[in-house]
Amino acid sequence: MSHQISINKTQAIIFFSISPSLPVFFVLLQLVGKLCTSGI
Repeated sequence: MSHQISINKTQAIIFFSISPSLPVFFVLLQLVGKLCTSGI
């Protein structure tokens, strides 16, 4: 149980360190999704 909590805490730290660039990440995801759906 404590192992799971430590994993969640690590994920939260990673998420908060990445969060400033999240809008860019979402735009890239949408572009990749459009390319995949149109290409295939």
